[in-house]
Amino acid sequence: MNNVEFAKKQARQAIESTYDCKCDIVEYQSTKNAINKRTEYKEITIIEEQPCRISYKTISNANETENESNITQIVKLFIAPEIQINPRL
Repeated sequence: MNNVEFAKKQARQAIESTYDCKCDIVEYQSTKNAINKRTEYKEITIIEEQPCRISYKTISNANETENESNITQIVKLFIAPEIQINPRL
């Protein structure tokens, strides 16, 4: 193992040491109903108990009024890069 590979491995270990949660990866996959032959979508768990970290950031709108306040929350999931998470269709 050369120095670059060693440094990458150390960096990844340092990042993954901050993971304080676990998540399940669930996909909606199409299946054929045996009775009526219709295509249905069901939740299929792909990965269970995957270590991860979740980061939350709340942004409030600068145009707040007395009657209205807009707040946006940004959620980031930090997970191993080889894990593929497909978008929900």
